[in-house]
Amino acid sequence: MSMEQQQANLTPRIGTSLPFSICPDLVNQDTAVRLAYSCLPPVVDSGEKLSAVETTYGTIKVPRDFAEVLMWMKLRRKTSSIEISEKFEIELERCVKFVRFGLQNSLFISGLGN
Repeated sequence: MSMEQQQANLTPRIGTSLPFSICPDLVNQDTAVRLAYSCLPPVVDSGEKLSAVETTYGTIKVPRDFAEVLMWMKLRRKTSSIEISEKFEIELERCVKFVRFGLQNSLFISGLGN
């Protein structure tokens, strides 16, 4: 399937990233999020340290070690920074920053049950 076809198949989930998208300081290690799409947007390696995630809104560059996190997240109803940190052995502060970034860039929405 081509990149264009994969992007066309992205269906946004019902939900919002508010209030976190406008006030990222509200995000903490327990803030639950999930992918904003029903399937994982195409992820392409774009260098030594970054991967490019192709969404319907544009390209979002994420650290390569978080590309695997995105694949794991597509199988989960919700997750938090602390769960990501424990599962992938990534520093907790980096995980919190990644969740903030994802909420601000329409990659994540608030998780179910919040």
